[in-house]
Amino acid sequence: MLGYSVIEAGSGQEALELWQRQQARVELLFSDISLPGGLDGFQLADRLRQSRPGLPVIFASGYGDDAFDEARAAAGMRFLKKPCSIETMARTIRSCVGNTRPAN
Repeated sequence: MLGYSVIEAGSGQEALELWQRQQARVELLFSDISLPGGLDGFQLADRLRQSRPGLPVIFASGYGDDAFDEARAAAGMRFLKKPCSIETMARTIRSCVGNTRPAN
């Protein structure tokens, strides 16, 4: 809807498997904090950032930001409370990947 290419995974483990094959295409991790399959969004981000420390990360959750700590914010990770407007999502994504992407 915003003009970005999306690689979708059904679980944290599936996301790790996709990362192994497609990491050159990934510019941003957008993940819920709670994921099925035993690996949460925080663990996923930590694993991906082991191989690419500067990877931008946006976490989304409907449960509030209680689990999102200052260390993650200091590391440049972002948090979006669900639901959020498409405008808020677009603005947050653009702030992470730069203004070279579609503004729609």
